[in-house]
Amino acid sequence: MRSEIGRLDRLVSDILDYARPFQLQIEKFSLEKFMTEVTDFYKAVLDRNQINFQIESLAMGIEIQADKDKLRQAIVNLIQNSVEAMKGGGQLTIKIEKVEKWVRISIKDTGIGISESARGRLFDLFFTTKEQGTGLGLSTVRKIVDVHRGRIDIESVPNGGTTVIVTLPCMVS
Repeated sequence: MRSEIGRLDRLVSDILDYARPFQLQIEKFSLEKFMTEVTDFYKAVLDRNQINFQIESLAMGIEIQADKDKLRQAIVNLIQNSVEAMKGGGQLTIKIEKVEKWVRISIKDTGIGISESARGRLFDLFFTTKEQGTGLGLSTVRKIVDVHRGRIDIESVPNGGTTVIVTLPCMVS
C-alpha cells in the first residue's frame, strides 16, 4: 500500500509539474560540458545496468542559451528511457553535432525499439508502454524542447533500437 501511495504521489506531482507554465531560467553554456556533466551524473546507473556508453561531439565549442535544469530533466528522461529499453545491457551513444544554426543531440540505444503502433502516440499525454509508466515523461520532454524553440524526432525499429534526436538553436562561440 505504501508503494502505491508513493507512486500516486509522484504521479500527482508530475501532473502538476506538467500543467504549470515553465518559468525558464535562460543562461548561456557549453553544450559539450553540460552533456558530460549529465552523463557523469548518470554513469553509475549505466554501469549497474551493464550499458556501454560513449559520447561523440562533432560540435566543439558550441554554446546554447537554455534553461539548464529543464534541459537536464529532458536529457535524463531520455537516457532513462534508453536504460529501461536495454534490459540486460546494451550500447548507448550520445552524439552532438552542429547543423547550420542548430545543434543536434542524438541519443541512440540498442534496446527493444518502439512498435509502429506506439510511435504515433509517444508524445500523447498519459500514453505509456511501460507497466509502471505515467505517460508524462515524453510529453514533458517535448514541452521542454518546444519552449526552447527546438524539435524532437524519434527513429525506432522494433528489436533494433531507438534514436531520439533533439534539435535546439545554438550560438557559435
